[in-house]
Amino acid sequence: MIRFTEHRRVWQSMRILRARFSVSDLAAVSEVSLRRVSQFVRELERGGYVRCDSSAARPATFTLLRNPGPLAPEIIEGRIFDPNLPLNGDTSARQRMWTWLRRPGRVFDKREIAAATRSDAATRSDAEHAGKFAHALLRAGYLVPVASAHTPTIVRTGRRLLRWKLIRDTGPLVPSIAMSGQVIDPNALPTRAA
Repeated sequence: MIRFTEHRRVWQSMRILRARFSVSDLAAVSEVSLRRVSQFVRELERGGYVRCDSSAARPATFTLLRNPGPLAPEIIEGRIFDPNLPLNGDTSARQRMWTWLRRPGRVFDKREIAAATRSDAATRSDAEHAGKFAHALLRAGYLVPVASAHTPTIVRTGRRLLRWKLIRDTGPLVPSIAMSGQVIDPNALPTRAA
């Protein structure tokens, strides 16, 4: 969690400085060690987020090329995960799902999430996407299984739909699910006192 907080502070510093900055500039503004800032900047350079403008000059200067949003890109298993960008579906659909789940006392299954958060008729892929989102939240401890429901179509096949209830409402921003399955919750990130 410490590294994630440090990345967040360095990312905010980059967004403030934008045009030209050095690793030492970022370390001074973010109050993160030169070594950690340097590692993070190298990963972002490989991912196309920053460009080194003057590698021969000392100190090297960088420019922020991609600024997709306020949440810091994370390096997970050697790859960059950007919680500001859509992942396996559009972000606004996930935000609608999260907002819908947060209603107190609500018990639901994947089809209900998909139907309640779509503007037109929910499809099977919407229900599968909602199910994947709910299972990731279940593994991370945000949901608990409540009961199984039988519906006419499910009774014919003999399968049961799992129903869940939200037990960990951390705030209004939707948690992001990394490709590794890790849940990154922007509501639960520690903030620096000014």
